[in-house]
Amino acid sequence: MVLSPQIGGASGASQLWGYAAWWLPQGWQSVPLQQLDRLVFFQIEIDEQGRLDKRHGWPEGWGELIAQSRQHGLPLDLGLSLLDLPTFNRLFENQAAIDRLMAQTQELLAHPAVAGVHIDVEVHVNEGVTPQAIAGFKAWLIALASHMHQGSKPRQLSVFLPAGDYALIYDAPTLSHVDKVVLQGYDVHYKGGPNAGPVAPLRGNYFTNWEKLLAMSDALQVPRHKLVMSFPLYGYEWDVPSCTRFGAHQGESRYTALRPVDPAKLPEFAVDVQSRVASHGSRMDMESGSMSYMFKNEQGGCTVGWYEGDDSLLLKATWARSQGLLGLAFFALGYDHGITVRRLMAQTPRR
Repeated sequence: MVLSPQIGGASGASQLWGYAAWWLPQGWQSVPLQQLDRLVFFQIEIDEQGRLDKRHGWPEGWGELIAQSRQHGLPLDLGLSLLDLPTFNRLFENQAAIDRLMAQTQELLAHPAVAGVHIDVEVHVNEGVTPQAIAGFKAWLIALASHMHQGSKPRQLSVFLPAGDYALIYDAPTLSHVDKVVLQGYDVHYKGGPNAGPVAPLRGNYFTNWEKLLAMSDALQVPRHKLVMSFPLYGYEWDVPSCTRFGAHQGESRYTALRPVDPAKLPEFAVDVQSRVASHGSRMDMESGSMSYMFKNEQGGCTVGWYEGDDSLLLKATWARSQGLLGLAFFALGYDHGITVRRLMAQTPRR
C-alpha cells in the first residue's frame, strides 16, 4: 500500500509526534527532528505528595536533546506520569499535595525549552479510585490548562487517554480545556495478559481497537482534529501450545523491539522482530491490520509474535488520515532504529 503524497492538509494525520524515553537516551537521534512536529520527553514521575523529583536527568542530562530541538524549532513537551492507584487517591484527595504539584509543574514550564506538558495518568477507576480524587484531578487539570494558556507564550497541554475504566478520570467538560489528546493505540494484547494477539488492532473483536478508541473519544466530544493516535515501535511474543496466532499462552510473554537493541541496557528486549521475521517470515492479519510471525519451539508448541511494522503503519496512517485525526505519536523512538518511522516520514511531506 502506498500513501497519498498529500497526507497532510485538511484530511488530517498530518502531524508526527515522538516519545523520547529516558531509558533509550539516544533513541530520539534515530530520526531527523525536522521531520517531527512534536517531541515528548518521557517521563517525569508524580509522587503522592505532588512532588516531581524523579526527573530521570531532566534537564541537566538532556542538553543535546534540548539544543537539537531548539535548533530545529521542534516543540518539546514534558511527560508527567502517574501509574499507581493508591498514589492517585492520596495525591488528589490532598489539597496541599495538589498545590505542590501545581507549583512544581509551573516550575518545569518556566524552562525556556519547554513548549508544554503531556499528562499520562493511568489508573483502574473501578478498582478503587475515589470520587474525591477524581474531582481533585479534574480541578487540577482545568487550573493547569488555565495557567498554561495565559501570558505571551501559551504552552500546549495534552493528555494520554487509554480505553476502558482508565478513561473514567476524564469527562467531556474537562477534556474541553485540553489542547490535544493522545489515544493509547497499543497494548490491546500485552505482557502479562491472558491471550496472544495483535498489539494495536485497527478493528476486531477485542476489548478495544482503533475504531473503538475513536468512538470513545467521539463520545467524550473531543474534536478529531485534536486527536493523535499512539503507535508502538515494539511488540510481544508468547509461547502458545495450540500453535495458533490468537488465544491462550503459557508462561510469561516477552517484549520485542522492532530492531535489535543493546541487551546490556535493555535486558527485557532480548528478542527483536527483525531477526524473527528474517528466520520465520511474517504475515498481516487483514482484520486488525497487524503483523505476526510464528514458529515451532522446543516445548513442542509454537512461539507467536505480534507487532506493528512498516506495512501495518502505512495502513493505519491512511486510516487515521481518512478519519480526520491530527496525526500519530510513536512510542518510543529508537526501538526501530528509526527505520519504520523514517519510511512513513518519506511519504509525509512537512508543512
